Amino acid sequence: MRYKVFLDTNILLSGIFFEGNESLILDLVEMALTDISIIPRTKYHHKLKEAESLVAHKKDIPILAAVLFTEPDYFLTGDEHFFTDKIKEKVNVITARDFLEKIK
Repeated sequence: MRYKVFLDTNILLSGIFFEGNESLILDLVEMALTDISIIPRTKYHHKLKEAESLVAHKKDIPILAAVLFTEPDYFLTGDEHFFTDKIKEKVNVITARDFLEKIK
C-alpha cells in the first residue's frame, strides 16, 4: 500500500542521527522514494490562520499549516504539541513507532 506521509523535522533529524524507529522510517522513505517535495510557504500561507487556531506553539504554526495544505494520510511527529483532539480531527497525527506498527 502506498501512503502520503508528512515527516516532521524531528523525525528527519532523529532518523539521521540516531538508530530507532525514526531511522527505520527514513529507510522506508529511501526505498519508496518516488515523490518528495519541499513545500514553499507561498503554497500553504492561506492555512496559517487555521493552524494558529489549532496549535498553541508559534513555531509549530507553519508546520501544521503545511500539513493541512498537503492533506497527508499520516503526519509523523514526535512533538506532543500536535497530539491534541482539535488537530486529530483535521489530520491523522501519529508517532514513528505507531506508523511502523500500522504498516506491518
